[in-house]
Amino acid sequence: MESNDFLNQIAKHSQGAAIKNVSSVKTLKKIRLKLPSKKTQNELIKKVYYFSKETSKLKKIYNDKITALDELKKSILKKAFEGEL
Repeated sequence: MESNDFLNQIAKHSQGAAIKNVSSVKTLKKIRLKLPSKKTQNELIKKVYYFSKETSKLKKIYNDKITALDELKKSILKKAFEGEL
C-alpha cells in the first residue's frame, strides 16, 4: 500500500477531501493490486516457514545457554561461599 502504483491509483480515484489521506471504501474497491504469481507466493511461504523453524531452533539454543549459564553461576557462587575458589 506504500507503492507508487497504489498511491497513484488512490489519487486518480479520489474525490473530495473529507479526511486527508483517507480514501472512501468506494475508492478503495476500484484499486487493482498487483500480486505475485502463485509460484512466487509459494516460494515466499516456504522461506517464511524455513525462517520460522530456524528462529525456533535459535530460541531453544539461546534458552539452553541461559539455563547453563545460570547453573554455572550457582556452581561458582557455591564454591566461593564454601571457600573452594
